[in-house]
Amino acid sequence: MFSTKERLAPLLRCLEDTKPSSEKVPKLCLNVLARLTTDASCVEAMVADRSALLLLLQLLHCAPECREGALRVLYALASTSELAWAAAKHGGAVYILQLLLPVQGSVHSLQD
Repeated sequence: MFSTKERLAPLLRCLEDTKPSSEKVPKLCLNVLARLTTDASCVEAMVADRSALLLLLQLLHCAPECREGALRVLYALASTSELAWAAAKHGGAVYILQLLLPVQGSVHSLQD
């Protein structure tokens, strides 16, 4: 059912709404997307839609409560060369490294 970009569009639109009043909606949507990554045709549809990648990368920074789900979906999609290239092209590694590496201030506090 979700094997085309058009069918995935409503799910992806749910990820755009990260207001506190609807915090459960993006999490549920990410759970659905993670389950869909077990189907090859769904993976192809997600990879074909570059906006899905950008949306997932934005969620990493804008919605900390969705980080785990976004990373789970990105990890499942990372096996495709198309998505890996698109993520590199859009600075995906930089987004993820910013989350994992300590910020300048916390490095100094560790050295004290």
